Amino acid sequence: MEYIPKEIYITSLVELEKKLMPYKMYYNILVKWFDDEFEGKGVEYKLRKKNISNIVIYGMGELGKILYRTLENSSYINIEYTLDKNINDEKIDRYRTLRENEIDYNRKVDAIIITPIYASEEIKKYINNLQYESTKIILIDEIINGEGV
Repeated sequence: MEYIPKEIYITSLVELEKKLMPYKMYYNILVKWFDDEFEGKGVEYKLRKKNISNIVIYGMGELGKILYRTLENSSYINIEYTLDKNINDEKIDRYRTLRENEIDYNRKVDAIIITPIYASEEIKKYINNLQYESTKIILIDEIINGEGV
């Protein structure tokens, strides 16, 4: 068996931990999310508590799709539309995803929920540059952890 110098071993572990961090974050969010849903205190409950009823979902990756499916049949929460940089036919047809030039800024939107946790600060800055006025920008992990809502 070949000996690996301690410095290389530690560096490799640090690199591996960095690569695994987003997956660890997703895992922790999903576990908390599902626990809250089973207890009747899920996303809809948390949004209702803050009188948020008209939303836009930004990011239609896996968390965005789960959020959409969780809320699509809600009698209280209305998903106005979704936004995503990577638009395809499924997102347009299934999830009502709009391109930036299709956004109607006159529609009442209480909150934009950002689902890509790995790039949330960058996306928050991007949304702040759009023409939304007095709309809350909330990160999905803030909702799940009860912080932003």
